[in-house]
Amino acid sequence: MNGIQPDFSLLNDKERALVDSARHFAAANVQPKAATWERERRVPVEVFQAAAEQGLWLPYQQPQAEDAPSALAMARVAEELAAGCLSVALPLMVQNYVSWAIHRYAVPAIQEELLPLMQGGEILGGFCLTEPEGGSDATALTTAAQQDEHGNWRLTGQKAWVLSGTVAEFFLVFAQVPKAENEQGIGLFVVPRNASGVRVGEPYDMVAGNALGCTFLVMQDVELPPDALLLGADDGLKFGLEVINHARLYIGAMACGLLRAGLEETINYTSFRELFGHAIINFQGVQWPLADTTTQLIAARQLVDKAAGTAPDAIHFRAAVAHAKKFASTVAYDGLSSCQRLMGANGLLATYDVGRHLHSSIMTYYLDGTSEIQNIMIARSLAS
Repeated sequence: MNGIQPDFSLLNDKERALVDSARHFAAANVQPKAATWERERRVPVEVFQAAAEQGLWLPYQQPQAEDAPSALAMARVAEELAAGCLSVALPLMVQNYVSWAIHRYAVPAIQEELLPLMQGGEILGGFCLTEPEGGSDATALTTAAQQDEHGNWRLTGQKAWVLSGTVAEFFLVFAQVPKAENEQGIGLFVVPRNASGVRVGEPYDMVAGNALGCTFLVMQDVELPPDALLLGADDGLKFGLEVINHARLYIGAMACGLLRAGLEETINYTSFRELFGHAIINFQGVQWPLADTTTQLIAARQLVDKAAGTAPDAIHFRAAVAHAKKFASTVAYDGLSSCQRLMGANGLLATYDVGRHLHSSIMTYYLDGTSEIQNIMIARSLAS
């Protein structure tokens, strides 16, 4: 199926080996077990440790390092893992950004406590930006912290859609903090799970993605030491927006992985399913939808590749990742819907992956900004 595989010619030998490792890992350790995780509604923490043993867990902790994989290589890894299961690919990306924050902004004592365990896949952190009533407005935070005369903080508020929240050992929490008289800005805190006043909710009952361990977080008068503040007023927001922009690139790549996996399964199914004495892939009514879906996949991946090659500090990067994320999530849903129909009633069976990937593709629409939010970013670039 070379017509739907990504191009590796722009990767160096080390990056190709990393992507190849991700592909084999997904085939051996992720795809065969993904349906079971979903059915059991269980976060597969053991697979994260296995990924760490193979160098796939947090491989990008220091993106400024000379030997760090390129953004294109990272996108290829995201595609390969998502082809196995979004519930593995997505936490990989999120834990990467959690480790960025700890590595770049935490005091040495916190770094020494958390980073080695994160690198081994032994603990996860929750990324807490979204709030129950916030919707697409990432700046409309009601979670707030006040500092006392001893420098300690007291944090109160609620967070929603906390990925891996059911198993996370700590949380990165965005909250309003004082920055001037009668003014506030958004800062960033590290909050232990076992801190007094922290309550982790039950996992959301979702139509798909139950292996992600998504939940809500309630904080009531949580007392934190001065060093728990990683970034002060407004700097926290800047970091959050930086994370979101990078995440859009990899969400686009994951959407490509979901679509590719569904397309591969459908091509295989229609090649062996016979009707009227012929494999149904020989019928034009099957061939044309497969051809259209292949075109959509290739176009989406090219947008991802273009975004990966754009300097991340430029306004063009924000537009490029918006194009990639919007288009890839849209064609993934459309293409997987077509693939499921081509498999007939069997496409509804959980023994096939296409239905699981279809529902996962819906999540990529919402993750890190809906398509409407991406249109805002694109429109802003047109006026610049």
